[in-house]
Amino acid sequence: MMRSKYALGIAPLPHVKPVPKTATFSLDAKCVDDAPTAGAHRGFFTSPITGAAVVKHNYGEDDFFSYGEKIPMMLVAFKKFTLTTDQVDWEWSFVLENARGEYLYEAGQSSSPLGRTWTSNAVKHADKQCIQKYGKYFNRVRTIDTNAAAPSYSFGTCDAVCPPPPPPAPVEVQEAESPLERTSTPPMIQSSSGGRVSMAIEGNPGVPVGEFGAVATAYGDTVQKEVRAVSWYAFQAGSRSVNVHSIDQTYNQKWKQEAKVTYMFTLKKLVEQGLVVTIGGSNANLYSSSSGVKNAGPWSYDFGKINGRKPIILCTTWTPHSYPDTFIPNVYNLNTATGKFNVGVSRVDSPWTTTYGWGDNAIVVSYVAFDPDAALKAPTEVFAIGEMKVPKPSATDKTYSAVELKHNLGHSNYKCLATVRQESTDLTTSDRTIGVECQAAGPNQVTLMTMDVGYRDWSSTTAYKYADNVYVQYVLVPDIGAPVIKADYFTGTPSGNVKK
Repeated sequence: MMRSKYALGIAPLPHVKPVPKTATFSLDAKCVDDAPTAGAHRGFFTSPITGAAVVKHNYGEDDFFSYGEKIPMMLVAFKKFTLTTDQVDWEWSFVLENARGEYLYEAGQSSSPLGRTWTSNAVKHADKQCIQKYGKYFNRVRTIDTNAAAPSYSFGTCDAVCPPPPPPAPVEVQEAESPLERTSTPPMIQSSSGGRVSMAIEGNPGVPVGEFGAVATAYGDTVQKEVRAVSWYAFQAGSRSVNVHSIDQTYNQKWKQEAKVTYMFTLKKLVEQGLVVTIGGSNANLYSSSSGVKNAGPWSYDFGKINGRKPIILCTTWTPHSYPDTFIPNVYNLNTATGKFNVGVSRVDSPWTTTYGWGDNAIVVSYVAFDPDAALKAPTEVFAIGEMKVPKPSATDKTYSAVELKHNLGHSNYKCLATVRQESTDLTTSDRTIGVECQAAGPNQVTLMTMDVGYRDWSSTTAYKYADNVYVQYVLVPDIGAPVIKADYFTGTPSGNVKK
């Protein structure tokens, strides 16, 4: 109990209680953004953590924890940092840095993370206390660290590591009873004014184009035999527009329901933190005078990071030009042994056989490949993630097929992102891509509606030889609900007046 006496008073001086000159400091910052210790600093965590450091007040020195004298830590895993140094002999604490260039100290007064931990834990858990209170300030001290040679804490607490996260929401595929079979939909209504709506999406992720991935998926409130595709245009770092178009091939299909858009921006430099295994935005070389599916890639991901397992890959297209054209990307030729994949791209807002719209020589495929364990590693950022096989359409539906994703989130405060993957080595020969839209998201389920880009039949392997090899890769993310693009990612639901 001697350590508790020191912790609740003034810590022993280093010449009274010597400590090893060299120490390895370890920081776990995975849980702080959702922890009570975040307190009034919660806004700091709306931007991703990009670095950490140790600040110090060595015995007898005049420098008190100045940021200019910080000692940077090294990132070793997702939001985990380490530092081995001989430059700290007495008082110290961690500092976190975010993508906006802001920093957050553990140390400080009662509102600081360490101050909040002291207030909540000092009496009940004095024997575990790791904090010194000197006057109105709180900080860590090497002479009261449990392991002075290797101090290890989660940010703002006396715990060595963050508590393990809850398991991700279990999901299951309901294929026996298709949502289409129990949904009555009205006939398509033609209109001469077009089947699209465009809207501006403002905000600046804080990095140049090419340093972040931008993916998006259309979203409907009810289950309908309808899929809207999403593409970005006039795309810049600080502004861009999104085009949402029904897959109609006649350019004049009236929508059956209002569309919303879920979109996500992810910084390329966050790959090293482990949630994603690659982020890219590459010119797809789609400039062509021919119609049909265009091939893009191959592109690579770090398959070693996920031990040869299958990543979850989301894709969208964008162009810097002011052409409100719409395309559907499908992942194919995914090779877990080599860490490579291709993307097939089709145009969806003009007749299938025409070449209109392929004159843009700057169409980019933006992709983000997630670790399949992302929901385990960051459960507050990714609620659920996975892949589901899509059943072949019925003989009646022909071009439409839906699969219901069941989960146990118990709330509807989330949004869905999805991309179709085909188990195929060559989409350009088969000449098909399949669109997907998230629909009717509820507290325990969400429907993923798919359809062929050319309204063609794929109800059998005779109609389409890959009909048994269509999958939807999905990610369920928090519905943040603010019309501002953050530096780590943003999910939103802008909506516009449907053109009729």
